[in-house]
Amino acid sequence: MSVNVKAPDWSKNYPSGGRQIGPAWQREWDALADGQWHDSAVLADLGARAGACADQTARRMLFYAAAHGLLLKQERLDETTKRWRSWYRRADLAEVSA
Repeated sequence: MSVNVKAPDWSKNYPSGGRQIGPAWQREWDALADGQWHDSAVLADLGARAGACADQTARRMLFYAAAHGLLLKQERLDETTKRWRSWYRRADLAEVSA
């Protein structure tokens, strides 16, 4: 498990350079340190609380991290709500916990 490892940036000091999104992204990255799949809503809530930012801001960080290859994304149908939900896991830990 790689908790307390600095969350990676995908451009110069972004997102870790931000006063709010830096802590939000770091909290999400730490939550993903177990190599398992995590619901984006749960991760976004953790990030928003850590960074004192909007839930949508924290959720977008996950989307961008996946677009830059740092996270893997999976869509799952929530049988209760009949809506698709995004789940994420760290790409660097995917082999370890597969």
